[in-house]
Amino acid sequence: MARVINHLLDRLEEAFVQLQRFTADAAHELRTPLASLRTIGEVALAKGHVSDEYREALGNILEETERLNATIDSLLMLARADITNPGSEHTDFSVADLIDEIFNLFEIVIEERNITVTHDGRPMQNVQVRVDRGLLRLAILNVLHNALKFSPDNSSLQISYSRIEGSSPSLRIAVQDEGPGIRSGEHQQIFERFFTSNARAAASHSGTGLGLSVAKLVIDRLGGNIWFDQEVKQDAKCFIELSISQLAR
Repeated sequence: MARVINHLLDRLEEAFVQLQRFTADAAHELRTPLASLRTIGEVALAKGHVSDEYREALGNILEETERLNATIDSLLMLARADITNPGSEHTDFSVADLIDEIFNLFEIVIEERNITVTHDGRPMQNVQVRVDRGLLRLAILNVLHNALKFSPDNSSLQISYSRIEGSSPSLRIAVQDEGPGIRSGEHQQIFERFFTSNARAAASHSGTGLGLSVAKLVIDRLGGNIWFDQEVKQDAKCFIELSISQLAR
């Protein structure tokens, strides 16, 4: 019986590995034809004699191509997070510095939409953590991208840091936007793959429904927690928490 169970577990593990490899390989293979479609559409649009009807059709094709590219990128991130050993690349670094680094990537978008980014909890910004920096960067990148995507123009985005005391002290990072918020009952579903909140969809924002699921997968693998504050009704407030065992000593 023990041999049979061990053999079954080995087969299950092999199946999971094959599925992960297939996801990554399929995503890579889809990139080339999508890039070709996008190039063809952009070249066609650049020609001045294209009629308004064809221009609109080509615009729709390019929009869907961009959506598919975003989905593929998310699948690749999921595959990477699934197969990466979270304990293999631990380093000491400041989470606040990491967040500043990510915001530099969104600098143009922030300026164009006139979004004000504020930081609270200055003393905690110097706290360093010991986790896989690449994986944590991936998670926070998706959380911040989600917050910015649904933030209205001329709004504010607040980042705060705090230390939570107790039997297991932790470092907590909060990201609060002024977007449409999350409807009651969707605070757990929003982390499911391909799920799109009704409130967010009503705001006419499109997405792949994978960004937050990637973030949760990564934070879970790092031994942390991620959730949305259910008490916040109008806006959306996301918490990322790392236990004291992960704080650099």
